[in-house]
Amino acid sequence: MKLKTRTGLRQIRKAVALLALTGVFGSPQMIADDSGVADVMDNLGCLQDESDFSLNCTANDIQIMGVQNLTILDDGCLYPGDTVTFSANYEISLSGDKARHDVGIWFSQDGDPNGQGAFSGTCSAATLGYIPPSLDLDGTGDSLPGANGESNIQDTCGDIDADNNPLFPSITLTVACVDNDGDGQLDLPACTSWRQKGSNELCTSPEQTLPGSPSKCGCDTEFGVAIPVPGQIASINVVTVDANGETVSDDSGFFDFELTGPDLDLPEYLIANNIDVTATSSGLDAGIYNLIQAPNVDWELISADCTSEQGQADQDLIATGGNVTVGNGELLNCTFINQVIAADSSELATANDTGTSETPNDESLATTGTDESNSLPGAVADADVSDADAASGSDPTAVVEEEVAYIVRFKPGLAAINRKSAMSTNGGKNSKSIAKLDMEVVRFPASSHAGKAAAMAKNPNVVRIELDRTRAIASIPNDTDFSQQWSLPKIGWDQAYGVIAPAGTATVAVLDTGIDGTHPDLVANIIPGTSILDGSNGLTDSNGHGTSLAGIVAAETSN
Repeated sequence: MKLKTRTGLRQIRKAVALLALTGVFGSPQMIADDSGVADVMDNLGCLQDESDFSLNCTANDIQIMGVQNLTILDDGCLYPGDTVTFSANYEISLSGDKARHDVGIWFSQDGDPNGQGAFSGTCSAATLGYIPPSLDLDGTGDSLPGANGESNIQDTCGDIDADNNPLFPSITLTVACVDNDGDGQLDLPACTSWRQKGSNELCTSPEQTLPGSPSKCGCDTEFGVAIPVPGQIASINVVTVDANGETVSDDSGFFDFELTGPDLDLPEYLIANNIDVTATSSGLDAGIYNLIQAPNVDWELISADCTSEQGQADQDLIATGGNVTVGNGELLNCTFINQVIAADSSELATANDTGTSETPNDESLATTGTDESNSLPGAVADADVSDADAASGSDPTAVVEEEVAYIVRFKPGLAAINRKSAMSTNGGKNSKSIAKLDMEVVRFPASSHAGKAAAMAKNPNVVRIELDRTRAIASIPNDTDFSQQWSLPKIGWDQAYGVIAPAGTATVAVLDTGIDGTHPDLVANIIPGTSILDGSNGLTDSNGHGTSLAGIVAAETSN
């Protein structure tokens, strides 16, 4: 039933082969050459799929010997599995002295997952063309399929003979970027087909260039063209386990990764977690790269392995210090297993004034004695150490390392998950956000803050990083009419006021109705301009609009 169905569809295609075809992606489409002959069809079945009988393709009468004038028509292969569109002249060679008719050149579009060349799967089919410099041995003398006598219709599938050998048809293809043999170049598995004199019938479409008998075809699974195909770390997957090694789900546990190597001018920052976030690298030239998971205070990395879809040996990244070898066209899938770090209750337990143990909350540490005040982390309470403290081994006099705050400005619109990755990768802790200005306040350990801040500054998503210097200011300006300035909170001005110190000065030309030069909020911050109406210095404003605009630019605050 399947064969009859495909045959019926094929007969319908033959009936319309002389018409111009259009279609959506995924359906057969024909591309016409300069003479108006449809010489290429994409998204077909391959040679066996389109044939009505079983093929063995044991002959080699016609072969593809190579390509010339290769031109890539898009951005090329960016990663394995990408697609590339290109044109080239293919050298089609006849091995004997007998003419062959209705020659077809079939190319695998899907990368040949079946390993049979263009024998099965999804293919493009091309003809040789029939107008010089191509060859037409059939004219209008071929019969219609299944009929006798001349059709009186021009056969448009080109032929080849000893006097016209080799031929160089120009063919444009869009195919999957695959490099299974690892030579760094595009694999282009192909088959050729033909008919011998006497068994050829009318052919007007590339899909009709089918063998005249089961043997009249040949396939080359190793054919390729000089289009570079990079490798790729196709996935970074995180698995989290509990203390017993059982898998646990924790959608708050994001993990940050840094990828460096010979093909990367700057580190590539990636993020993943064990729920629904899988990291993927860009396309990578062959070489040795370094893939490191940033430390996570809640998890300990216990395993990191990368496996190859091309069958190369597994790579243990813990043993190699994060080094991973990426081959040409190779797809790697890496798995990082993290085990939860169990909290040590002996370090958390303190005692209340009754001598019983309790766990402090996130904001304070409980102390002994009758003093009910709480001490902040890092401070030492003015109280005696209880027996419970001594028994637990905790040290209430331990001082937490001081931290130094920095203000980081990220690229506008950067996703929160990428901001978090940049901060945690460099050992920073986020303590405040100013979302409207793409700013974060990040704290680093005081002993290493300069180096960590310098490392973070190299992140391509970071626009600027600077120390958060303390200033004695009011939280908002004390202007009496500030509450009426509804627009300032809309743009986050009230959050930036006193946090950002303007550097330098700028002169701004206000093209409006003039400026009231006597306004108390402006008088110290304006200079004479010019009026194109009366030639004055522009320091008068009969309308008021220009003064309002100037106030946005340069009004005094806290007065």
